[in-house]
Amino acid sequence: MKRSSIYWYIAISPLLFFGITAQAEDVVFDGMKVGGNALPNLWRVKVKEGKKNIYFSGSNKKKICFISDKASFSIERKVDVDPEEFPVLKWEWKGIQLPKRGDLRNSETNDQAAQLFLVFDGWFPNKSISYVWDTNAPKGSTNLENWLVIKVRVIVVESGVGIGEWKLNSRNIYDDYKNYFGSPIPKLIGVRLQINSQHTGDRAEACFGALELSKQ
Repeated sequence: MKRSSIYWYIAISPLLFFGITAQAEDVVFDGMKVGGNALPNLWRVKVKEGKKNIYFSGSNKKKICFISDKASFSIERKVDVDPEEFPVLKWEWKGIQLPKRGDLRNSETNDQAAQLFLVFDGWFPNKSISYVWDTNAPKGSTNLENWLVIKVRVIVVESGVGIGEWKLNSRNIYDDYKNYFGSPIPKLIGVRLQINSQHTGDRAEACFGALELSKQ
């Protein structure tokens, strides 16, 4: 029977490796660990600034957590998913400590404890969407960031409140891409979970749980 959703498994699919794209029928993210406290081959760590601090939590260590002390780092992997077939992204995260002065509206304070970054296929500049838990920018606010080879639409889905609580979120990535970048909607080719506090020099901490792309 054809599955109606896909999951990103940080640990569980032995047939998938980072660098090999995953089809929409594959299980690709939910549990965070097979053994030890190391990421499997599906994912790689990328450090932009400072030192990474990653730990696993939960009874079965199903959650991955980041601590940033004036740092910026992430975990990322390649995927191959058609947003028209699987438009609804659902995920859970928990903000434990937000950078006090974090605010995406100012480049000097553009730090967030939790970021879910999506990269779509296409010619340069690639288009991306980043869902963030900001400290001070209002929920629902957005910002367009132009990098050298990529355009990023940043969307604040959580702001300030709810620290220490697991938050469930749902976004239609097909509609978000269409609203901000227009049509046609290309394939989703990359996923990144990120934290940063290097601009403010503050401390930040957050955890991520399951991510799911579904038909509805």
